[in-house]
Amino acid sequence: MRKIKCPKCGTYNVNQDYCTNCGTLINFKIRRDLEHKKSEKRRQEYHDHDEKTSFSVVDKYKNHRFFVVRVFGYLIYYVWSAVMAIGAFIAWLFAMTAA
Repeated sequence: MRKIKCPKCGTYNVNQDYCTNCGTLINFKIRRDLEHKKSEKRRQEYHDHDEKTSFSVVDKYKNHRFFVVRVFGYLIYYVWSAVMAIGAFIAWLFAMTAA
């Protein structure tokens, strides 16, 4: 037999998960599980949002139904790839001259 005091209204409840007076959840295990599920959902939403990079927008444009938008998407993709290749070459060149 366990007595739990309701944090909202102050009523003592015996062997109940919810307060008999106001209906507030008073079982700590259930409350902890609900908080864990909420935090896990927030973490998953953050992870899903983090996976979206600048290339996902380009991929969306590369698969667009209009031809002009697809050409624009491929153009952005290839220009970005060329800029990254030039940057990688310059970084390699600096690394080789420093060594």
